[in-house]
Amino acid sequence: MTMETGEPFGPLLWRYGSGNPERTFVLAPYAGGSSFGFAEWVPPLVGPDEAALVLRYPEPRSGEDSALAAFAAEAAEAVAEAATGPLVLLGHSMGALVAYEMAVRLGRRSRSPLLLVVSASRPPGQPAITEAEVLGRTGEQWRAEVLAQGIVDEEMLDSPRVLDFVVSRLRANCLLAARYRPSAERVSCPLLAIGGDADALAPPELLARWAAHTSRDFLSKTYSGGHFYYRDQLPSVCREVLAAAGSGAARRTERPS
Repeated sequence: MTMETGEPFGPLLWRYGSGNPERTFVLAPYAGGSSFGFAEWVPPLVGPDEAALVLRYPEPRSGEDSALAAFAAEAAEAVAEAATGPLVLLGHSMGALVAYEMAVRLGRRSRSPLLLVVSASRPPGQPAITEAEVLGRTGEQWRAEVLAQGIVDEEMLDSPRVLDFVVSRLRANCLLAARYRPSAERVSCPLLAIGGDADALAPPELLARWAAHTSRDFLSKTYSGGHFYYRDQLPSVCREVLAAAGSGAARRTERPS
């Protein structure tokens, strides 16, 4: 196993880095994202004696529904078996909700993470899209959404097969988020909320409301950019995550100068 390619670890995880890590980062991709695409976080975030577990969302199947919280419960169990040391959970957009539900369940097992990082996500119970909106969108509208969000490189969309696959995954994941019913529990670990100052889906005022979902310290920081703000400044964002994971989050709200 290498930091560059990783290897599958059961049906729900893709593992990178050390086989006996001092600390493990658990990464939950955005709606429509893949474990391979979200692995861009691994090189700037994970040290030589550390590991990363990137979630692998199940492929959408016709006529089959699943619940976000149920998937998070399965993923939390898989992570608890895969990693015995300290954990840092990080999720972007819908992935932040998955990471939050995992942190709740890991806390019940006395495996509460060192830190939960929620990126570009509204807090639980405040969905960006309703079930009716998901079901009512046309294929053309979903394709436009894929382009607008930059989920895949534009040249890949020249392939109808690739486009149909990405649209199917995005729609299924958005339906998960729209039907999500959050846990009533707060996480028992520090929580870092980060996002873009021009993100219409998860604006800074909504990021700040994540403070109500932890019983520990809360830190919020915004960067310039939209929903995928981190793509132009990933090393800087990862430094913030590492600082919070290493020293514990302090209760404050920051903006970069």
